[in-house]
Amino acid sequence: MSGCQPQPLSEQPSPLAQQQTVSGPDVPANAIWRAYFALGEKAIQPDKVNATGFACRFPTGEKKTTYLVTVLHAAEERETPFTELDEVERIRQSIRTIGATEAYGASDSMKVIGMMADPPTDQLSDESSILYDVALVEPGKVGMKAFGLAAAPVTVDSKVYLATAVYGGAPASQTTHEAKITAVNPDGTIAYRFVNERLSLQAADGAPLLDESGEVVGMHVHADEATDGVAGIGISMPDYWKRYTESLDS
Repeated sequence: MSGCQPQPLSEQPSPLAQQQTVSGPDVPANAIWRAYFALGEKAIQPDKVNATGFACRFPTGEKKTTYLVTVLHAAEERETPFTELDEVERIRQSIRTIGATEAYGASDSMKVIGMMADPPTDQLSDESSILYDVALVEPGKVGMKAFGLAAAPVTVDSKVYLATAVYGGAPASQTTHEAKITAVNPDGTIAYRFVNERLSLQAADGAPLLDESGEVVGMHVHADEATDGVAGIGISMPDYWKRYTESLDS
């Protein structure tokens, strides 16, 4: 897959011939977005969908702060995440504009949103980590319905739900896709396997992983191609936020 470029996608996910009965948490309107980056003089291409994003409400003292959360590697149309600080600093300096469209809407409703928050570099400076790949973007004046952040990380064998519209393997109307946690790692990464083995994860990088109550427990970063069936690698968002706030306090 090295060197391959994502192909332009229609904003209408491919339907599955046989409809499935799916249960999962509710996904409110204006909570799931497609994220776009313009680097240097390059303009945003809204017909080229590379990533998903979601609005999340993070606890900051007595207040709560809402960010659009997505993957930074989408800025360069990469299939693998950034893991080094120098990569992050290089790409952040190149980003000129960040845009978003509602995931279930039309791509002509592009909204220009705010700037990125700083990454938790003080807590990660001596290690390689896909936690660098998290992009927190201020939503600016764009109205976003935010998910809450789960109080505790997930555990092995727990259920999670990827929340996004997919481009194959499931009906266009299906908003969540069930998976089972297979690994929880000390570095803040998690692994999971989807119940639906026909699911397409194209352009799903950056989608939220929700618990059964609809709170964010993780973010999908990329597909795990080494695993049979359909599986993914993600970031535990409660672990990430703990490191992020520790970085701000240091």
